[in-house]
Amino acid sequence: MFPVVNPKLKALQGKQVQLSGFIIPIDNKNYAISKNVFAACFFCGKSGPETLAGIKFKGDLPKLKTDQYVTLKGTFRYNQDDVEDWIYHIENAVITAGN
Repeated sequence: MFPVVNPKLKALQGKQVQLSGFIIPIDNKNYAISKNVFAACFFCGKSGPETLAGIKFKGDLPKLKTDQYVTLKGTFRYNQDDVEDWIYHIENAVITAGN
């Protein structure tokens, strides 16, 4: 049940990254960014949890739409111990394109 995190991704822990993907609303206060659109995302069974990253935005929560394609810049964090949490996170995220 625990993820095995690739050594290349482990090396990014705590570093600034840029990531592009599709917005997946989780609830009215939380978003994830996905490699795939909502219809083919992890929740629909067509991909794995490694294709999503939880997002914590810097500042106010922006208004985003499902499947909106964005590019984010933020601090990368991985999780390999808590199976109830995302494997990947982008913290202090700022939208640099697609808003």
